[in-house]
Amino acid sequence: MEKIEIKEFAGIKDITIEVKQINILIGPQASGKSIIAKLLYYFKNFIFEIMDAAEELKSVRDLNKEYQQKFKDYFPPSSWGNRNFSIRYYLNLDSIEISRKKPRLKLKHLT
Repeated sequence: MEKIEIKEFAGIKDITIEVKQINILIGPQASGKSIIAKLLYYFKNFIFEIMDAAEELKSVRDLNKEYQQKFKDYFPPSSWGNRNFSIRYYLNLDSIEISRKKPRLKLKHLT
C-alpha cells in the first residue's frame, strides 16, 4: 500500500491520499494539487536514493542532510507557511516523515 499524509503544509490543512496506479486530483487553482504531485515525486525518488546510499555505504546522517536540502530546493521555506507541518509517505511497511517543529526541519525513516 502506498499513501501520503500531509498536515499544515503549503496551504494544505490535512489530507490523506491512498496512491493508486492512477489518481486524479481535481480542485480550484492554488488548492495544492501540484504540491501533492511534487511531494509524491520527492518521496518516490527518496526510496531509490535510500537503496543507492546503502550500496555506496553512505551514512544515514549524510543522506538525511542531502534530502533535507533537496526538500528545501523543491519547496522553498517561504512556501511552507508559518505553522509546524508534518508529511508522511508510506510504501508497504516503510514510511518516511519530514516535519518542521520550529525552527528545525526533521527527516525520519520509519520501518
